[in-house]
Amino acid sequence: QWGENYARQVCGISIYVTDTDKKACSILSMEMKKTSLYRDSAIKFQRPDFPKIIEEHTMERVEDCRNPHSNTLLAFCGSPNLSSVVSEAKIINDLSKFITGNRLHQMQFVSESYGTSKTENKKQHAVKDNDRFLSSRSLEVYDFTTLTEA
Repeated sequence: QWGENYARQVCGISIYVTDTDKKACSILSMEMKKTSLYRDSAIKFQRPDFPKIIEEHTMERVEDCRNPHSNTLLAFCGSPNLSSVVSEAKIINDLSKFITGNRLHQMQFVSESYGTSKTENKKQHAVKDNDRFLSSRSLEVYDFTTLTEA
């Protein structure tokens, strides 16, 4: 049983339009008014607060008694610098989940930066949670099973 109603039960979409051109935003808003995404407030004309969005989403998952396990895809398209901010917020969220024992709610982060060149990390390390990778990042590696720096 697929369709828009079922899709909304299993997938949430938020689109943040951050264009500073007010006229362009107004035109886009007028064109989108008849869409279900617009009517359901999925299209927002503001800058997103990524740490808050990620934290609120995780809290909703943790508090949902009907679903003790969840898997979220955090898909981001934007500049490499902003992608780093989102990645860091996601990692902090993963650490908070680990510390509070909420390991059954996983979040994967995927980032694309079209139209810009990506700088390659010299070394990718992974933050692990009992042999499950939470996220990769170019910093120190921590072994959270013993809570010591590896």
